[in-house]
Amino acid sequence: MSTYKIVRHRFDQPNEVVATGLTLDEAQAHCQDDSTHGDGWFDGYTVENPTAEEISERMESDQRLLEGVRAVEGLTNP
Repeated sequence: MSTYKIVRHRFDQPNEVVATGLTLDEAQAHCQDDSTHGDGWFDGYTVENPTAEEISERMESDQRLLEGVRAVEGLTNP
């Protein structure tokens, strides 16, 4: 089972890992809390040490997204 980490993203400073070893539910709950974002920063989550399957799924998802972008560009730039 994969674990997740919380990364604090700041617009004017380097990102900082603030928590590790979380389940997906824990990471999502953390990031949905109103106290996990503010003016100029927000907390996001990412998988730690992804499995080969997770990497493959992400690559397929990214490919579908890219194909969608290209389709929209084709509609707006004939």
